[in-house]
Amino acid sequence: METSLIHDIFSQVIEKKEIAWKAYPRYSTKVNLDNFKLHDALYHVNAIEWAASAMEMSAVAGRNVAILAYNDFLTKSHNFILDKTREIHEDSKQVHEHIEF
Repeated sequence: METSLIHDIFSQVIEKKEIAWKAYPRYSTKVNLDNFKLHDALYHVNAIEWAASAMEMSAVAGRNVAILAYNDFLTKSHNFILDKTREIHEDSKQVHEHIEF
């Protein structure tokens, strides 16, 4: 923060100390950019933590995983409905084949 801004905010400034915080960690190991989807219905929320570690990135990662899970659910639901519809259709064909008119 600029000294002039500090004096605007506070009426009396006795001491000012600046600390450079390391907002993003430096990892000493090999960078590993994982996938968000590890396996069927198994997701890795912190897949992008190696790229940038911050609360905002965690929120984005959580949103991405929620979207992946939702899309997987929709796909599985759609496929389940299609499979059941085919089964019902096949069953009804077999019933009609056995009925004599």
